Amino acid sequence: MNLFQLRSRYKCTVSDERAIYEQLGLAFRTARKRRGLLQSDVAEAIGGRTASSLSHIEAGRANPTLKTLLHLGEALGIDMALIVVPEGDQVNGLSLRIARIIHRIGPGELATLDALVSLWERQIADAGD
Repeated sequence: MNLFQLRSRYKCTVSDERAIYEQLGLAFRTARKRRGLLQSDVAEAIGGRTASSLSHIEAGRANPTLKTLLHLGEALGIDMALIVVPEGDQVNGLSLRIARIIHRIGPGELATLDALVSLWERQIADAGD
């Protein structure tokens, strides 16, 4: 599946889709240049791609598959989730950080976190009354 196929599901306009591809391309290009890599270096690292195809991805003119995007992120050492959460989006950014923590903690810590969340929920409900 690629981003184009997700467009109808999330009701993205063509301009939204173009902006997404441009944002992804800029993130990949920036990460590649910071690492001092050429497009051919990255293409070789992920296999099955050419420098030309990476050029199109970086320019936002390609329709890469999710698999390709994940391989690029891995090769460039970037977290794909951070790319798709808009900068300054504190709610989604915080949700992402919490999700990462939940996947790393043990059952005892999870029970403590669950109790803490329940307490916060009650405090919020009480404050709203």
